[in-house]
Amino acid sequence: MIHVEFNNNIPLIDAWSSRLGVHLTPESVTEPYRRARPYLMGIASRLLDTGRFNPRPTSKDSRLLWSLECPKPLPIQTRNGFSITPAAIIELPKNASSFWSPDRRVQWEMVFHSAVWPAMRNTCAPLNDLLSLLQCLLPGMIVLAQTEDGMKTVRGLPSHHWLEHWQPMLIDIFGYEHYERLYVAAQNIQLSYMAGPVPRDWRAWW
Repeated sequence: MIHVEFNNNIPLIDAWSSRLGVHLTPESVTEPYRRARPYLMGIASRLLDTGRFNPRPTSKDSRLLWSLECPKPLPIQTRNGFSITPAAIIELPKNASSFWSPDRRVQWEMVFHSAVWPAMRNTCAPLNDLLSLLQCLLPGMIVLAQTEDGMKTVRGLPSHHWLEHWQPMLIDIFGYEHYERLYVAAQNIQLSYMAGPVPRDWRAWW
């Protein structure tokens, strides 16, 4: 089963940065993330319009841009079949630097490792758009992952078709040069994917 993983391991981020030829630091992502906020807010509105999500108050955490809850329990595949998970929460920070914070790592793992992504990513367009935009903003930090026969394959960027469709938005966020670099990498399997044996500590590399 393909699932989403969040990993802010610095060697991993540096590896993706070198692989894609882009800078991936809190400082370099700050301005693109700021320009992406209106689009991220628009995606939150689209998620609410689906009727599958409810808004959550952010007054208790002023660092959040928005917070949504998927109240309907979701089935998730396990070794013994399927189990039902509790309500899933999706939330984003106001500032990109929060994704690098060790103190908030578990918070983002809970968001991106929840069952909502494998259960709804392919059937809920705004959820897929959210994942794809975050992958463009934070390539390699938020990945699609699949493990099979002791091997793990991860995809750090969305498809080039998605980048084509959302080109005006992405150029507004990144500028044309950075957009073109992402687009070229998304077309190249050797750049947009990583594969290798499953590590003992998943945070060590994948």
